Amino acid sequence: MPFTIIGSCPPMLPIVWAKTWDGQYQEIMHDMVVDSSKDLFIAGEIWDHNYSSNDLFVLKINESFSYNITWGTHLREEFCGMVLDTDDNLFVATASTGNLSRGKDIFLWKYSNNLTLEWFTNWSGTGIDSCISVAIDSQDNIYITGMMNFPKQDVFLVKFNNSGILKWNRTWNTGFHNISEEVLSVVIDYQDQIFLGVKTNFTGAEWFLLKYDSYGNLLSDTSYTNQTPLEQLVLDSSNNLYAVGSLNDMFLTKFDNSGNIEWNLTCIQEILHGTESMAIDRNDSVYIAGNELINASTILYGYNMTDYDTYLMKFNNAGVLQWNKTISYSNNLYLEILAFDPLGNIYLGGSLEMIAPGSLSYAIRIYDHLGNRNGSHGGGCIYGDGTCKGIYAESPNNYIAAINSPCDNEENYDIGVVKYNESIINYCPPRPNLEFYFSLQIGLNTFYLILGILFIIYRKRKR
Repeated sequence: MPFTIIGSCPPMLPIVWAKTWDGQYQEIMHDMVVDSSKDLFIAGEIWDHNYSSNDLFVLKINESFSYNITWGTHLREEFCGMVLDTDDNLFVATASTGNLSRGKDIFLWKYSNNLTLEWFTNWSGTGIDSCISVAIDSQDNIYITGMMNFPKQDVFLVKFNNSGILKWNRTWNTGFHNISEEVLSVVIDYQDQIFLGVKTNFTGAEWFLLKYDSYGNLLSDTSYTNQTPLEQLVLDSSNNLYAVGSLNDMFLTKFDNSGNIEWNLTCIQEILHGTESMAIDRNDSVYIAGNELINASTILYGYNMTDYDTYLMKFNNAGVLQWNKTISYSNNLYLEILAFDPLGNIYLGGSLEMIAPGSLSYAIRIYDHLGNRNGSHGGGCIYGDGTCKGIYAESPNNYIAAINSPCDNEENYDIGVVKYNESIINYCPPRPNLEFYFSLQIGLNTFYLILGILFIIYRKRKR
C-alpha cells in the first residue's frame, strides 16, 4: 500500500470568464463604454513598434463573442473619445493629420451597434492642434471640443446632429494674443447646456468656466484663480457642477448651474501627482481619488523611486468630509478609474508599481460606501506592465475589468477583459487530520511488516 500525503486543494480566483485581443502591434486603450445590453465597447490606438504611425480600433466584447474594427490612413490618427446614443449607436471622435500647413482634421464616425459604419464626416478648422473630448446631449447631438491655432491656442466647440450634419462651431479665447487656452473637461446638463473647463496662462485668472446653450450662444465665461481649478467637471442629479484639480494643493469646488461658487475646499496640501479621478454616486456624494507625494526620493528594492500614497475621499453635497482613506503600499498605486455598482460600492482601477520603476501590475481595489475594503484583484503577464483602464460593475460583487498589458510579447500591448464574481465561494473540502492519517498509515505498515516476519518464521519452523 503506497504512502500518500493528503494535501490542501488550491484556491480559485473568482473569475467568470476572461478574453484577450491582439491587434499584432501596440494596442493602447483609451476609453470604454457599455450599452444597454451590457456589451462593452473598447477603443484606442494601434501603434507600430517605433510609435511612428498608428491606426484606430474599436472592440465589442461580451462573454459570448468579440469582434473588432480597425481603420486609419498613412497619417497619424488621434483618438478623442466615444459615446453611445439612446439607440446604442456608437459615435467615435478622432483627429487626423491632414494638410500640415492647416493642422488636423476632426472626424466623427457613426457605427451601428454591431460596428457597421453608417457614415463619417469631418470638420476642418484653421490650425487645429488637438481634439480633447466628445459629449452627447439629450437629443443625441454630438459635441467635440479641443484646441486650435498653436502655439497660442484657442478653444473650439463643434456640434453635429445625429445624422452627421454640422450645426455650428465656436471658438473662444481670452482676447489677449499672448495668452494660450487649453480645454480640459466638458459636461452637458439636462437642459443641454454645455460647460467647458479651460486652463490659461493668464496670471490671476488661470481658469475659465464657459457655458453655452444648445444653439451655440455663449452664456458666460467666468474666470477663477488657481484656487478654483477646473481640471475635471462632474454634474450631480440636481444639475450642480463640481470641479476638482490641483497645482500645489488640491481643491474641490461646487457651483450652482449659473457658475456661482457654493463652496470651495482645500482637500490636500502640497500634493504632487494631482487628482486622477472624481465621481458622484446616486446619492450625490462626491468621491475623489489620486496620489499624494510622501517622499520625493526613496530607495525601494535597490531602486531610487518617488514614493506616493493613494487617497480616497468622500464628501457629501454640502462639502462635509465623510471619510478619508489613505491606501499605503510599499509600492506605488496609480489610479485611473473610479466607478460604482448599484449599491454604491466603490471600484478603483489602475496599476501597482512592482520591483523596478516603470514595471506595473494592474490593480483593482473595492470599498463599500463607508470606506471599508471589500476586495482587491491584480496581476500581470509574464512581461509585466499591466494597467486597469475600465471597470463596469453591473451588480454588487459582479464586475468586468478592461486591462492593457503585454500578455504574449514584451513589446506588444494587448487588450484583456476579465469578469469577476466576488460571490463565488472557493469551496475546499475540510482538511483531514493529517497526523491521524499519518499515524494510521504508519501503524498499518508496521502491522503488515510484523505479520510478514511472523509468516516467514512460521514457514521456517514448519520445514
